[in-house]
Amino acid sequence: MSDVVAFRPRRATDPEFGLCPECGCHDGFLNKGSQHWFFCRDHRVRWLAGINLFDHWRAENRTEQLTRFEAIECFDVVQPIWKPKGAS
Repeated sequence: MSDVVAFRPRRATDPEFGLCPECGCHDGFLNKGSQHWFFCRDHRVRWLAGINLFDHWRAENRTEQLTRFEAIECFDVVQPIWKPKGAS
């Protein structure tokens, strides 16, 4: 899972794209094609936040993108916590 580290500067609690149902945080996201998958490494879960929300995925090398995604592919897919932005 070392490839994920570059995408995890800190644990985030911004709820805009969902939060881990266990801890209320996320570790960022990885793209799989145009899909944007947020994840929590501590609880080994991931959730689909949306498709084509951010257009930078088009500039990513497809092979490298899939290699990075392999690090979270085994994580359970869950329904995240959705909170309005600014809610505690």
